[in-house]
Amino acid sequence: MKTVIVQGDGLASRALPELDGQTLLQVANTPNLDEVATQGELGTLTLPSSQGISLSSAVVHLSLLGYDPAKYYSGLGPFEAASLEIVLEQHDMAFLCQFVTLGASNGRGDDKKLGPSLILHDEEAGGIDTEDARELIDVANEQLGSEAIQFYTGERHRHVMVWIGCPGRCRCYNPRIARGRTIEPFLPSGKGADVLKELMEASRILLRRHPVNLDREQEKRSPANCLWLWGPGKAIELPKWNERWSISNMTLSPSSVHRGVALCAGMNVLNHLDYGGNQSEVFRQYVHRCLTEIQTKDFVYVHVPMTEIENTQTIHETITMIEMFDEQVIEPLLRSLSERGDCRLVIVGSHAAEDAQDPLRSPTPYAVFSTSQTRHAEARSSFDEPHAVKGPARDATRMLVRMLAAEAS
Repeated sequence: MKTVIVQGDGLASRALPELDGQTLLQVANTPNLDEVATQGELGTLTLPSSQGISLSSAVVHLSLLGYDPAKYYSGLGPFEAASLEIVLEQHDMAFLCQFVTLGASNGRGDDKKLGPSLILHDEEAGGIDTEDARELIDVANEQLGSEAIQFYTGERHRHVMVWIGCPGRCRCYNPRIARGRTIEPFLPSGKGADVLKELMEASRILLRRHPVNLDREQEKRSPANCLWLWGPGKAIELPKWNERWSISNMTLSPSSVHRGVALCAGMNVLNHLDYGGNQSEVFRQYVHRCLTEIQTKDFVYVHVPMTEIENTQTIHETITMIEMFDEQVIEPLLRSLSERGDCRLVIVGSHAAEDAQDPLRSPTPYAVFSTSQTRHAEARSSFDEPHAVKGPARDATRMLVRMLAAEAS
């Protein structure tokens, strides 16, 4: 049986006071997700053996491929590095190196040191494009790089720094959770933190008067005035997918981290999908490529990120996005796969932030629907967190393995 997994990144959420204590999925009108939940199995994913690791976006992907994050997850950095074909040695530490915009509440704050007087205004540096970012990374490598510190250009605001022979592991924070707040509580801590903070401080001095940023400020765009280091991890070799399963596969994702997960597993990744354009066109591309790939592949993993949640206005924008996802992604996939009659559709609603505020308590709902089986449900169900917690709690690392093993036996 062919398998399509759709990870809706940002579908799941905690109960929000702005929505009278409901989640995004409870408020959104999602008849197609609800149909899958009604006709299939609805439940929640868990990580019973993973020692407190949360089901963040990348961990969901890693786990659904059958890799226990307690053993195979050390941080996001190595997956980002893998997507750029960076080879890490045993004692190297890879960090996400992200352009952000820092400033003081009463001005740009160029003369302020990293600390409580600075606020993180924009964790994506105003949507900086890759070519401008490349110019800034080249300068950082020239001025801040060394035999031990190396910078690599990625995409847009996200890049990679490798600390060769890193002596320890620091506590670092996703800049997303620091947006609009003083950066002091979110600076690196622990062994090696002083080196990271020195690099971040030096990057501010280096970048704030760079022509790229002077042009951006002239055009009233946010400057990329600091390199924020987070997501540290050392390379961990994953057992290869084709050594466990003789199943042809493809991964579709705009995220370099998710592509890195698939590449580390020795899986195929579609890099030339056009993720630009308006949202409806992006969704159409996902559906078209998924249905094209499932013609010749046995397994297709589709990662679809939603809009971030920041305030009441964007919460309602996110609800609109979820409803578009239901109508423009799930509905055509469900219809087309049902016509084939030999497919399994797995839908997972993961949390948008890599560091969710309550990742261990907020449920991660899933639904599994087999197009070859007709089920007559006694009552309608809804694809949302309250309904999902009434169903089975499945170990995310075993769910797919259990399905494939049953078919192989």
